[in-house]
Amino acid sequence: MLSTVLKLGKSKGLKSAVLMTIGNVGSTGVAAIAMIIFSRQLGPEQFGIFSVLFSLMLIISRIGDMGINIAVSRAIAQNQENKTQSLSYAQNGSYLKAIIMAAVIMIGLLTTPFITETLLSLTPDFMPMVRAVMILSTSVVVYEYINSLLQARQFFGLSVLTNTVQSSLKLFLALATLVFVGINLNTITLGYMILPLIGASVGFMAINVRELLPSYNPKITKSILNVVRWTSISILASAVAENVDVLIVQNYLSAHETGLYAAATRIATVASLIGWSLGTVLNMRVAKYKDKVNLDRYLKKGIMLAIVSLLATIALCFISYPIVTYTIGSAYLSVIPTLNILLISTAFLTATTPFVALFYVFDYPRYFAVSGIITALSLLISDIILIPTYGLIGAGWARVITRLVVGIYTLYIAYTLYQKTYGKK
Repeated sequence: MLSTVLKLGKSKGLKSAVLMTIGNVGSTGVAAIAMIIFSRQLGPEQFGIFSVLFSLMLIISRIGDMGINIAVSRAIAQNQENKTQSLSYAQNGSYLKAIIMAAVIMIGLLTTPFITETLLSLTPDFMPMVRAVMILSTSVVVYEYINSLLQARQFFGLSVLTNTVQSSLKLFLALATLVFVGINLNTITLGYMILPLIGASVGFMAINVRELLPSYNPKITKSILNVVRWTSISILASAVAENVDVLIVQNYLSAHETGLYAAATRIATVASLIGWSLGTVLNMRVAKYKDKVNLDRYLKKGIMLAIVSLLATIALCFISYPIVTYTIGSAYLSVIPTLNILLISTAFLTATTPFVALFYVFDYPRYFAVSGIITALSLLISDIILIPTYGLIGAGWARVITRLVVGIYTLYIAYTLYQKTYGKK
C-alpha cells in the first residue's frame, strides 16, 4: 500500500491533476462563500434576479466558447516546440471568438426586449442591466480563453492562481460592498461581469499578449472548426443543462422562488465537488490502464468509492436544516425539501463518476457529446412538465430524473465497451 502511494506521488500527471483539483475546489469554495453572503444580504427575490442575470452571462460565455478553448489548447499542446504554429492557433482562436461574440452581442442588443421580458421574465426596467450583462460577458470569454492557454502550456500552477485570484476578488467584492456601501443587485451583477478580466490579468505573466490579437489563417481556422463542430454540441448542451432550470423557475413561478432554488443549487454544487474532484484525479489516473487486470482492479475500487460518495452525499440530507440556517440564512428555510432532493441528484452524479473515467480508457469522446444532449433534453422536458404543477419540488425531481437517465446511459455504454474490449471472443 505504502509503495503504491509513493509511486503515485512521483507521477507528474497525477501531481498536476491533484494540483488542479485542490486549486479548483478551493477557488470554488471561496466563490461559494461569496455567493452565500450575497444570498443572505439580497434575500430570495433579489438573489433570484441576480441568478437569472448570472445564468444569462454563463449561457453567452458558453456560446462565445463553442469548444474553441478545447480545440486551441489541444493544438498548442501538440505543437509546443513550434512557437510560430502555437501562436497562429491562439490568434485564430481569438479571431473566431471575436466574430462569435460580436454576432451574439449584436443579436442580443437587437432583441433585448424579447430576452428581458419573455426569456428572463423580468420587467422592462431591467433592460439596461441585461444589455450590460451581454456586453460584459466578453470578460468571461477572455478569462476562460487565457486560462485554457495556460493549461495548454502546462502552467497548471498559474492557472490555479488565476482561478484563485478571481474567486478571492468575488469574496472581496462581497465583503467590501457589505461593509462600505451595502450589497445591492447592480453592484454585484456588474462586479461579477468585470472581475474575470482582473483575474485574467494574472495569466498575462506567462502568455504572449500577441496570442489574443485576432488573426486569420484559412488552414488553421479550418482545423479549429473541425474540432468545434463536435465539441460545440456538448458545450451548448452543457450551457442549457446548467442554467435551464433556473430560467424555467423564473418563467413559471417568481423571482422569490427563483432565489430560493438558486441558493439551494449553490449548496448542492458545493456537495458535488466531492464527485468532481474525484473525477479529475481518476480521469488522469485511469487513462493509462489498457490491460484487463488493472482495469478490473480500478473498477472494484471505483465501485467502493461510488458507494462511499453516494452515502456521504445522502447523509447531508439529515443536516440540511443547520446547513441552510448557518449559510444562506433563515429566509431560505422553506427550500430545505427541495435541497434534499437536489442532494439526492448530486449523489447519483457522484456515484457514476468512476465509470465516466472509463471513456478515456476506451477513447470514446462521443459519450460526452451524447450525454450532454441527453442531460439538456431530459432536464428541459422534465422541468417543463414538473415545475408548473409541483413548483420547486418539481425542479428538484427533474434533476433526479435527469441524473438517473444519464447514469443508466453511462453504465450501459461503459459495460458495452468493456464487453466489446475484454469480453469473450
